[in-house]
Amino acid sequence: MTQVSLSLTDMMARWKELRIEADALEVLIEQEVLRLGKTQKYNGVVASYTAGRGRYDYEAAAKAANAPGFVIEQFTTPVVDWREVCEAVLACVDTFYTPGTPGVTVKLEKA
Repeated sequence: MTQVSLSLTDMMARWKELRIEADALEVLIEQEVLRLGKTQKYNGVVASYTAGRGRYDYEAAAKAANAPGFVIEQFTTPVVDWREVCEAVLACVDTFYTPGTPGVTVKLEKA
């Protein structure tokens, strides 16, 4: 078997081509894993699914629950702690929940 010697510029050009191709393939993998909604493993490659972090809008929930001013003042320092206000008035916060954006990370498992 003969060994072909590549110049540094040839290696860099080849690396660029492979990287562009790999990045495009990674996008396709991420899209498919997002569609499936769960982590996928195959032959040492792991595409990890994360559902994303959601958040509650405690201020909107407390206001929707008509939290009285004295309760709001009880949890007000320089800012209002809307979560504490919601807990104090037993506000239903589920209506005011915003889900996070799901994500995928593709990597090789360490041998």
